[in-house]
Amino acid sequence: MDPLMLLCKLTEEAGELAEAVLAQRGFKPHKQLPPEASFDEAADVLLCLLLVLSRLHPELSPEQLASRFAGHIDGKLARYVARQPIPQAAC
Repeated sequence: MDPLMLLCKLTEEAGELAEAVLAQRGFKPHKQLPPEASFDEAADVLLCLLLVLSRLHPELSPEQLASRFAGHIDGKLARYVARQPIPQAAC
């Protein structure tokens, strides 16, 4: 599949993740999904991202792609966590 088609697929998978989160948080009471639906949909999003990367970097093995992707995530994680608000303790 072409990377542009995969980006369309990624958008679809992100929409399914959004729907699972909305259902889990009670915003779609008519929608009944398994408790693990958000994890399943998040996995689909990550796999689709890896597939896009594999088409953009065909010289890399799946293991190399996953390793490089994880390295970039690790590099950004500390900054991301530092920007998150500290939850207030319940009174």
